[in-house]
Amino acid sequence: MLAQAGQVKRRVIDEALPAEAEPREAIRSFLRASLDELGTNPLWQRLTTHPEEMDAVARKLDPAAVAGMADNPATGLAAYLAVHAGDLVDADPGVITGVLGVEEPADSRWRYP
Repeated sequence: MLAQAGQVKRRVIDEALPAEAEPREAIRSFLRASLDELGTNPLWQRLTTHPEEMDAVARKLDPAAVAGMADNPATGLAAYLAVHAGDLVDADPGVITGVLGVEEPADSRWRYP
């Protein structure tokens, strides 16, 4: 999972959430890229559809180290929302990630859509 994090972040965050795009369209692009990733990446599909396996992986990882990873897709989304959340709805970025089904990296599990 950690070995693939950079590639996943590039496809789902860096390419799908361009800073210059209109925020609503960028979120649509992010959601499409996330679905594409889940449809083509068996490891991430398995980890997101089997929470017990994600829990097993998370128990072996230091949450602070995962949250501090430069290639953490969830951190990339949180950074994007910190800048653009007000352009989407009047809500805290954490609420938006919750609605999108993405838990914050500091959570006990590191989930990604």
